[in-house]
Amino acid sequence: MGDTGEASVRLLAPDPADPRAVRVLAGGAFDRSSCHQLTTAVRDALAVGSDCIVVDVEHVTSIDASTIRALLTCRDLAVAAGGSLRVVKDSGIVARVLDICDVRRLLCPPDPSGPVPVVRPAPKPSPSSGDSARPFVAEVNRSSAVLRGHAADLVVASREIMNRIAADRAARSVRSMRPDGEG
Repeated sequence: MGDTGEASVRLLAPDPADPRAVRVLAGGAFDRSSCHQLTTAVRDALAVGSDCIVVDVEHVTSIDASTIRALLTCRDLAVAAGGSLRVVKDSGIVARVLDICDVRRLLCPPDPSGPVPVVRPAPKPSPSSGDSARPFVAEVNRSSAVLRGHAADLVVASREIMNRIAADRAARSVRSMRPDGEG
Protein backbone atom coordinates (compact mmCIF):
# COMPACT_ATOMS: atom_id res chain seq x y z
CA MET A 1 0.00 0.00 0.00
CA GLY A 2 2.88 2.40 0.47
CA ASP A 3 3.71 2.99 -3.20
CA THR A 4 2.64 6.08 -5.06
CA GLY A 5 1.46 4.38 -8.24
CA GLU A 6 -1.56 2.32 -9.11
CA ALA A 7 -4.63 2.59 -6.91
CA SER A 8 -5.39 -0.35 -4.65
CA VAL A 9 -8.03 -1.16 -2.07
CA ARG A 10 -7.90 -3.88 0.55
CA LEU A 11 -10.86 -4.86 2.68
CA LEU A 12 -9.64 -6.07 6.08
CA ALA A 13 -11.37 -8.76 8.07
CA PRO A 14 -13.76 -7.42 10.72
CA ASP A 15 -12.35 -6.84 14.17
CA PRO A 16 -13.25 -9.83 16.39
CA ALA A 17 -14.13 -7.35 19.17
CA ASP A 18 -16.63 -5.65 16.84
CA PRO A 19 -17.55 -7.89 13.90
CA ARG A 20 -19.85 -5.25 12.41
CA ALA A 21 -16.95 -2.81 11.93
CA VAL A 22 -14.60 -3.15 8.98
CA ARG A 23 -11.61 -1.18 7.70
CA VAL A 24 -10.96 -0.45 4.03
CA LEU A 25 -7.32 0.38 3.27
CA ALA A 26 -6.77 2.51 0.17
CA GLY A 27 -3.46 3.39 -1.43
CA GLY A 28 -2.01 4.92 -4.58
CA ALA A 29 -3.51 7.36 -7.05
CA PHE A 30 -7.28 7.29 -7.52
CA ASP A 31 -9.10 8.67 -10.54
CA ARG A 32 -12.18 7.88 -12.59
CA SER A 33 -10.67 4.62 -13.83
CA SER A 34 -9.94 3.28 -10.34
CA CYS A 35 -12.38 4.86 -7.88
CA HIS A 36 -14.87 2.01 -8.46
CA GLN A 37 -12.60 -0.09 -6.25
CA LEU A 38 -13.78 1.93 -3.24
CA THR A 39 -17.48 1.42 -3.91
CA THR A 40 -16.91 -2.29 -4.59
CA ALA A 41 -15.12 -2.72 -1.24
CA VAL A 42 -17.86 -0.85 0.65
CA ARG A 43 -20.61 -2.85 -1.07
CA ASP A 44 -18.77 -6.07 -0.18
CA ALA A 45 -18.49 -4.98 3.46
CA LEU A 46 -22.18 -4.07 3.62
CA ALA A 47 -23.14 -7.37 1.97
CA VAL A 48 -21.59 -9.35 4.83
CA GLY A 49 -23.33 -7.27 7.50
CA SER A 50 -20.71 -4.67 8.40
CA ASP A 51 -22.34 -1.39 9.31
CA CYS A 52 -19.41 0.69 10.54
CA ILE A 53 -16.99 1.24 7.68
CA VAL A 54 -13.70 3.08 8.09
CA VAL A 55 -11.85 4.07 4.91
CA ASP A 56 -8.15 4.58 5.66
CA VAL A 57 -6.60 6.94 3.07
CA GLU A 58 -3.19 7.33 4.67
CA HIS A 59 -1.42 5.87 1.61
CA VAL A 60 -3.53 7.59 -1.06
CA THR A 61 -1.34 9.86 -3.15
CA SER A 62 -3.98 11.63 -5.25
CA ILE A 63 -7.72 11.82 -5.80
CA ASP A 64 -9.97 13.56 -8.27
CA ALA A 65 -13.61 14.61 -8.45
CA SER A 66 -14.74 11.10 -9.42
CA THR A 67 -13.08 9.74 -6.30
CA ILE A 68 -14.92 12.32 -4.18
CA ARG A 69 -18.15 11.21 -5.84
CA ALA A 70 -17.27 7.56 -5.09
CA LEU A 71 -16.59 8.34 -1.42
CA LEU A 72 -19.90 10.20 -1.13
CA THR A 73 -21.66 7.27 -2.81
CA CYS A 74 -20.02 4.89 -0.33
CA ARG A 75 -21.21 7.06 2.54
CA ASP A 76 -24.75 7.11 1.12
CA LEU A 77 -24.71 3.31 0.74
CA ALA A 78 -23.61 2.87 4.36
CA VAL A 79 -26.21 5.33 5.70
CA ALA A 80 -28.95 3.71 3.58
CA ALA A 81 -28.00 0.35 5.13
CA GLY A 82 -28.36 1.85 8.62
CA GLY A 83 -24.63 2.20 9.15
CA SER A 84 -21.91 4.80 8.87
CA LEU A 85 -18.76 5.49 6.89
CA ARG A 86 -15.77 7.51 8.01
CA VAL A 87 -12.63 8.50 6.12
CA VAL A 88 -9.56 8.52 8.39
CA LYS A 89 -5.90 9.48 8.18
CA ASP A 90 -6.53 12.11 5.52
CA SER A 91 -3.65 14.51 5.01
CA GLY A 92 -1.74 16.28 2.27
CA ILE A 93 -3.40 16.39 -1.13
CA VAL A 94 -6.30 14.19 0.01
CA ALA A 95 -7.21 16.55 2.84
CA ARG A 96 -6.82 19.56 0.53
CA VAL A 97 -9.12 18.09 -2.11
CA LEU A 98 -11.72 17.14 0.53
CA ASP A 99 -11.57 20.71 1.83
CA ILE A 100 -11.80 22.28 -1.64
CA CYS A 101 -14.88 20.17 -2.37
CA ASP A 102 -16.31 21.03 1.05
CA VAL A 103 -16.99 17.38 1.92
CA ARG A 104 -14.48 16.85 4.69
CA ARG A 105 -17.03 17.48 7.43
CA LEU A 106 -19.26 14.75 5.98
CA LEU A 107 -16.56 12.17 5.42
CA CYS A 108 -14.10 12.92 8.24
CA PRO A 109 -15.88 13.75 11.48
CA PRO A 110 -13.64 15.59 13.97
CA ASP A 111 -14.17 13.05 16.75
CA PRO A 112 -12.85 9.67 15.57
CA SER A 113 -15.20 7.87 17.96
CA GLY A 114 -18.18 9.97 16.96
CA PRO A 115 -20.77 9.08 14.34
CA VAL A 116 -20.69 10.43 10.80
CA PRO A 117 -23.22 13.26 10.59
CA VAL A 118 -26.31 12.27 8.65
CA VAL A 119 -27.46 14.85 6.16
CA ARG A 120 -30.95 14.10 4.99
CA PRO A 121 -32.62 15.79 2.04
CA ALA A 122 -34.81 18.68 3.02
CA PRO A 123 -38.51 17.86 2.92
CA LYS A 124 -40.31 19.00 -0.18
CA PRO A 125 -42.32 22.14 0.50
CA SER A 126 -46.04 21.68 0.62
CA PRO A 127 -48.10 23.44 -2.03
CA SER A 128 -49.37 25.83 0.63
CA SER A 129 -45.87 26.97 1.57
CA GLY A 130 -45.47 28.74 -1.80
CA ASP A 131 -42.99 31.57 -1.51
CA SER A 132 -41.41 30.33 1.73
CA ALA A 133 -39.51 27.63 -0.18
CA ARG A 134 -38.02 30.00 -2.76
CA PRO A 135 -35.14 31.27 -0.59
CA PHE A 136 -34.25 27.70 0.34
CA VAL A 137 -34.28 26.58 -3.30
CA ALA A 138 -32.22 29.60 -4.31
CA GLU A 139 -29.63 28.79 -1.62
CA VAL A 140 -29.46 25.14 -2.74
CA ASN A 141 -28.96 26.28 -6.33
CA ARG A 142 -26.18 28.71 -5.30
CA SER A 143 -24.46 26.01 -3.23
CA SER A 144 -24.71 23.53 -6.09
CA ALA A 145 -23.18 26.02 -8.50
CA VAL A 146 -20.29 26.66 -6.12
CA LEU A 147 -19.66 22.92 -5.68
CA ARG A 148 -19.78 22.35 -9.44
CA GLY A 149 -17.23 25.13 -9.84
CA HIS A 150 -14.97 23.55 -7.21
CA ALA A 151 -15.30 20.16 -8.91
CA ALA A 152 -14.42 21.64 -12.30
CA ASP A 153 -11.38 23.42 -10.82
CA LEU A 154 -10.35 20.18 -9.16
CA VAL A 155 -10.59 18.23 -12.41
CA VAL A 156 -8.44 20.83 -14.20
CA ALA A 157 -5.86 20.82 -11.39
CA SER A 158 -5.80 17.00 -11.31
CA ARG A 159 -5.20 16.83 -15.05
CA GLU A 160 -2.40 19.38 -14.82
CA ILE A 161 -0.72 17.40 -12.05
CA MET A 162 -1.09 14.10 -13.92
CA ASN A 163 0.35 15.73 -17.09
CA ARG A 164 3.34 17.04 -15.12
CA ILE A 165 3.92 13.59 -13.61
CA ALA A 166 3.75 11.98 -17.07
CA ALA A 167 6.15 14.58 -18.50
CA ASP A 168 8.60 14.05 -15.62
CA ARG A 169 8.48 10.27 -16.10
CA ALA A 170 9.04 10.65 -19.84
CA ALA A 171 11.98 12.99 -19.26
CA ARG A 172 13.54 10.55 -16.77
CA SER A 173 13.02 7.71 -19.21
CA VAL A 174 14.77 9.63 -22.00
CA ARG A 175 17.66 10.55 -19.69
CA SER A 176 18.08 6.94 -18.56
CA MET A 177 18.29 5.76 -22.17
CA ARG A 178 21.21 8.08 -23.06
CA PRO A 179 24.74 6.66 -22.98
CA ASP A 180 26.92 7.74 -20.06
CA GLY A 181 28.43 11.14 -20.40
CA GLU A 182 25.64 12.65 -22.50
CA GLY A 183 22.75 14.85 -21.41
